[in-house]
Amino acid sequence: MYSSLAQLLSLLLLLAHVVPPAIGLVLVARVRTRRRWRTWALLFFGLSLATGLAQALVTGSYLFGGRPFVGFGVVQLLQWVLGLASLVTSGFGVLAVVADRTSDAPPAATPVVPYPQAQVPPGA
Repeated sequence: MYSSLAQLLSLLLLLAHVVPPAIGLVLVARVRTRRRWRTWALLFFGLSLATGLAQALVTGSYLFGGRPFVGFGVVQLLQWVLGLASLVTSGFGVLAVVADRTSDAPPAATPVVPYPQAQVPPGA
C-alpha cells in the first residue's frame, strides 16, 4: 500500500514539473503579438517544459523503471545541472513580466468636460 501511494505521489510530482509549463506555453503561443514579453514568456515556458521533461525522465526512470541506483552520482549531477538550468529559465519568466511595462500602461483618461450651461434669454 505504501509503495503504491509513494509511487502515485511521485508521479504527481513529476507531472507538476511538466503540466504547468505546457499549459503556459500553449496559452502564450496563442497570443498574436510581436511584443518582447511574448518572446521572453515563450522562452520561459519552453525551457521550463524541456527541463521539467528531462527531470521527469531521469527521476521516472529510476522510480518506475526498476533501475538500480548504481549511477546515482551521475544522476545527482544531472539533476543539479537541470535544477540550475531551471533557475536560469526562471530569469526569462521575470523578464517576461517586466518587459514592455511602460507600453502596457492604460491610456491617460481624457479630462471630463462639464455639460454646457443652458443660456437663459434676457427678459424671460
